[in-house]
Amino acid sequence: MSKDYESMTLRDFNNPGRETLSGADIGSVGLALLSLTKEIWIIRDRLAVMEAVLAEKGIDIREDIEAYQPDREMRDALREQGNQLVSEVLNTLANISPKAQQDE
Repeated sequence: MSKDYESMTLRDFNNPGRETLSGADIGSVGLALLSLTKEIWIIRDRLAVMEAVLAEKGIDIREDIEAYQPDREMRDALREQGNQLVSEVLNTLANISPKAQQDE
């Protein structure tokens, strides 16, 4: 399977042109869900630790983070990282290993 998920739009993801899930997809969905859960926990843990360390040093950034408006460069970087995450999840669902994707 050689789809370029980064070029797909949200509409493509919402209307994939096939049955969204089949019985054969359950294992891949489970792996994707576990992978996402692990990544979310790691991020939540690191964010909580970072906020606590900064607060101990007298720097409370929680409100600043909520109010922050990224510039174009930051938005582009975030978009690229988001696309990479979506690609990794979709590749897991499609049983495509990162190495197999690089070999294409």
